[in-house]
Amino acid sequence: MRIRRRGRAGLAAVIVMVGCSVPSESLGPGNHVTVTNLVGHFQLTADNIQNVTTTLTFTWQNPGTVAEIDHQSFMPHGSTLLIIRDAADSLRYEGKLLYQLEDRTAAGVPGEWTVTFSLDESVGDIDVTLEGLTPVD
Repeated sequence: MRIRRRGRAGLAAVIVMVGCSVPSESLGPGNHVTVTNLVGHFQLTADNIQNVTTTLTFTWQNPGTVAEIDHQSFMPHGSTLLIIRDAADSLRYEGKLLYQLEDRTAAGVPGEWTVTFSLDESVGDIDVTLEGLTPVD
């Protein structure tokens, strides 16, 4: 009898563990995703993100050689990454989505830049703005 009880207890533990595993979600209408993609200006906002795993990639026309980045995202759980490549497909920026940070890409080639947001089991809100500019020496 002891063997059977232990076996049942082990089976119950496995069932409870499987029940706790929540599959990742994608962004949907409840996340109020808004993309503004204009020449020299890009913004992505989304809220109420709950356990989202996805990659979003955009082509953005940057007439400048750098992009100023205004981070206002709040992503307390999971992992996030913002990747920006210039028109020559050179990596100009790679960093987490953060809260209240102003940053800047490395200088690159003007034209069609690629902006990629990568989320892995992320929770929170995204608010990132890019402004293209050419610094004056």
